[in-house]
Amino acid sequence: GLPQPIREFVFLLGRKFRAAYAWLEPRKLIIEREGGLFAKSERAKMAHSSPTAIRRDMERSNLAQLAGFLYLRFLPEQLDSGACLPELRILLGKVG
Repeated sequence: GLPQPIREFVFLLGRKFRAAYAWLEPRKLIIEREGGLFAKSERAKMAHSSPTAIRRDMERSNLAQLAGFLYLRFLPEQLDSGACLPELRILLGKVG
């Protein structure tokens, strides 16, 4: 019963930062899918857990929040199982 998110949403023009999922109404909300740490290859793991990657993720998060977005991060299993739905329903005004 939730509105469909915008996938791979570019939230800052001039930058390559994309959000996994975004809603613009009823509030500006970004949901990130944090699966890189559990990737199977070492290269993929390092792409998300190196100091450079952590700095990049911090910058992306901070810039999204400065642009007025509520920025939340969930693990793939939380998104896939629907465990995050109670929070999303509250945030998107779909309680009840």
